[in-house]
Formats: sequence, C-alpha cells, structure tokens
Amino acid sequence: MPNLKSCLFNIVFCFGLLAVMVGCGHTTYTYKGVKYASQEEALIVQKADLDRTTSQITATEKKRGGSAAIVIPTFEIFCDLGIKKTGNVRQDSVDFIGKTLMASFRSMSERIDKRKIFDKVTLIEDKSPTIVANKIISEYDVVIYFNLVSSTQSQWFVRIAPQYKNRTISFDNSKADGYPRLLSWLESIETNLDESGYMLQVKTVSASKLTSNKKVVATENRPSTMAVIETGRDGRFIAYNNGTVMDTKTNLMWAAQDNGSSVNWIDAKAYCSNYSGGGYTDWRMPTQDELTGLYDEAKDYKSSCGWVLHLTNLIRLTCGFIWASETSGSGAASFDFFSGSRAGDHKPGGYDRALPVRSGK
Repeated sequence: MPNLKSCLFNIVFCFGLLAVMVGCGHTTYTYKGVKYASQEEALIVQKADLDRTTSQITATEKKRGGSAAIVIPTFEIFCDLGIKKTGNVRQDSVDFIGKTLMASFRSMSERIDKRKIFDKVTLIEDKSPTIVANKIISEYDVVIYFNLVSSTQSQWFVRIAPQYKNRTISFDNSKADGYPRLLSWLESIETNLDESGYMLQVKTVSASKLTSNKKVVATENRPSTMAVIETGRDGRFIAYNNGTVMDTKTNLMWAAQDNGSSVNWIDAKAYCSNYSGGGYTDWRMPTQDELTGLYDEAKDYKSSCGWVLHLTNLIRLTCGFIWASETSGSGAASFDFFSGSRAGDHKPGGYDRALPVRSGK
C-alpha cells in the first residue's frame, strides 16, 4: 500500500502519514513515519499523541455558552476514503485508515469541550454530515460539521444562530504541528462566533431552545435528532445508521463496534461511560451475562486481529476479549468471543476491548 498523505482538513491541515506495508511474511503499520508491528501498537501511539495534544488545551478566557453539535463522518466513510485514496482494498489497510482517522476526528469534539467555549457539546457521527447539519440546525445554537466532498476536497464549517450561515473553520499552517496548530483551529471557531455577534445573540435567540438544552443535560439518554434508519438484520439483531445495534430479545442496544484497540479495564469502563453513539449518553460497560448472551457458536467472522469470533456480524469486534463490569479484588471479568469462555480475574494481554451497551427500552 502506498503512503497515504491526507490533507483531510483541507489544505490548511495535513493529518499525517499512514501506511500499511506487506512483505517478507509480515505486515507493518506506519504512523507519522514510524513503523509498528501491529495495528494495536500503532493506534496506542496515536492515542497517546492525541491525548498529549489535548492535555495542553486550557479553557478559553471568553466563554460563549449555549449548545454545540459536532457532526463528523462515520468509520465506514473513512474506510471508503482510504480505498479511494490508495486503491488498496486489504481489510487490515482499510481498518487501520478508518480507525486512525476516526480517532482523530472524535478527538476534535473532546477538544472543543475542553476549551469550554460552550455549555453543552454533542458529538454526532453520520454518513452525511452536511445533510445531518441541515436537519438538526434548529436544535443547537451552533453546528460544527466536516464536509468531506472527496478524497482531496474537504473543509470544517460552523453554522451559528440565528442566521446559521456557513462559515469556514481553518488551521493556521504557519503554526507548528500539534498543539499550536490545533489552538489556531479552536481560535478560528471563536473568531467566527465573535464576528457573528454570538455572545449577544445566545441569550435571546430562543429562550425555549436554551431551556431545551438544559433538558438535554438533565436527560442523559436523549438520542440524536437525526433520522434513524435500519441498515441490516441478523435474526434478533437490527443495525441502524447511527452506529447502534438493537437486540430485540434482551432489549439491549449495543455499539456497532468496539473501541478498536487494546485497553485496560479502567480505561474500558471510562470509554463505555463517555460513549455517545446514536446521541445517547447513558452507555455503560456490559455485565458478563450480557456479553455471554451475544455469543453464538453457529455464527462466526474473522476479526482484524486474526481471531475467529462467534457473534452476529452486525457487531464488529477487532479482537476476542471484551471487558465486563464485574470486579473481584484487583481482578476484573471478561468474556472471550473466540472460545465462549468467561474469566473472573482476567489479566490484560493486548487483545482486550471495550464494547458499550445501554438499555433500549
């Protein structure tokens, strides 16, 4: 696979160097010019890189308040982009590109939230961010979305109440890569808000809207306002376009994919608690019994780590072990979708993942 150098944030921001090279009986994954032996290792390095940059963000000196929705493309869209950009259809290559870009874009919502520009920040993932931005525009004071026109044309936009006119968000390429360039992007958002007179408008745009925003904070399980469409069925399981899968037997709603890389129990629990798929915010870590209920020996698919897993293919796991909520002393429970076995004192081994669940009632 050729090097993928992707200016996904338009010409104002170059994402970095990703590559998957196959040869001599082994595969290497490259992130920012450094080769790693596995996807998991490369993704861990990327997460540390993203976390290191995010940790430098401080709250703005001029909080604007109100609510903001951040709308980004889905994992599948980024995978398609990788295929179009490179011409490579190898599953490991596509997965790596999709996971890396997804992690990067999800981090932008976290960074806006940490900047404390708004009172409430909601992340929405959809195949058509521009269409969703148009649909939800009256539900938020500000809508920030990524318009991916093609593999070479893309741009961040912000729409601000009450006119909701499209304004571009830019990175300052003269700034050093990392936090300085990220800060320029955050400041571009703030500049757009100030130029639109947002500080003056947010208190008077719509009293009922601001009351509704407060309700969103209190009602932690409020779903996204985008149209939810069924995308697939597998027996009792129904998949939807908002990244969720409903188990009609147990009335449990599952994330359509795990966190994508090796994770310890503490971080897995935090991932599940902070997950916002489908616009819901009452996700949690599943119990061991709930995970056992997903196991189906009659079904199987090969995960990206090479394990053959036994569950509906509508829920995509990147490896076999999923952390469960039960703990005992210093140990924690897990379930193995390769063998169908339960562990009460599981030790991390590089194959452990987090899979959020919530009540679908």
